[in-house]
Amino acid sequence: MQARALRSAPAEHLEDLGYLIAHLKADPHAAEIIPDLDVATAALEAQIAIWNTKRRGVQETQTGLGNSDEILRNAARHAHEVILDDLRRNRRSARFLTYFPRGLAPFTRSSYQDLLTAVRSLTQQCAQDPSPKVQEQVTLLQAAVDQTDAAFARRAAALGDEGAAYGRLQVQKLLTIGACRRAAARLTELYPEETDRVRSYFRTTTRRPRPTASESGGPASEEPAAATGSAAKEAAATEPVADAPARPALALASAPATP
Repeated sequence: MQARALRSAPAEHLEDLGYLIAHLKADPHAAEIIPDLDVATAALEAQIAIWNTKRRGVQETQTGLGNSDEILRNAARHAHEVILDDLRRNRRSARFLTYFPRGLAPFTRSSYQDLLTAVRSLTQQCAQDPSPKVQEQVTLLQAAVDQTDAAFARRAAALGDEGAAYGRLQVQKLLTIGACRRAAARLTELYPEETDRVRSYFRTTTRRPRPTASESGGPASEEPAAATGSAAKEAAATEPVADAPARPALALASAPATP
């Protein structure tokens, strides 16, 4: 299977399988094919559920990281105000420039990693400051750093889990394609002289022509029109496009065996 929008792909693959199984159930001669497809459908549904769970986990950890990031930036701003008050708002003081040589820019307009580096440096300097008020900021800053570090670790773990789940989903898609191809081969054996009947068991898609230059307002594309609809969006067309009417293409059973 080739690339497809991730959120729509799993549901459409299940629709392809449901379409095929429904037609097989209506044919008493093809009942022996159904168990293999039922197993493939159950396995694909399980992998889709796992991947969706992991994907939601990534979204949750990303939200948590964003919250931790804002807390860390607020802690740096608060330390900035405390240090400035301790120096009687003297922004040209050597001590202040030691803490914030570039002002608040490293704490407000930087990436997560740069922000963590800047806050760690600020924490070390506050710990060495003779003022008790400034030293009090060490605990707040360190707590914010630890919270952001933990959020980073959770997101990294969630991304790893989601990537592994998506890989397993792709493997299961290939196995499902294999089951559909076996079904197509068995149907061909049952009905060797009825190609159209065999094709009718599989959900089809129609190759639609791309808009011309006059319709789209731009230059006409020289590439062949893309398939739309079910999982057959990913299948290569088996008929030439030029000077020919729109022809349906098989769905999962004719999909290329590549993720």
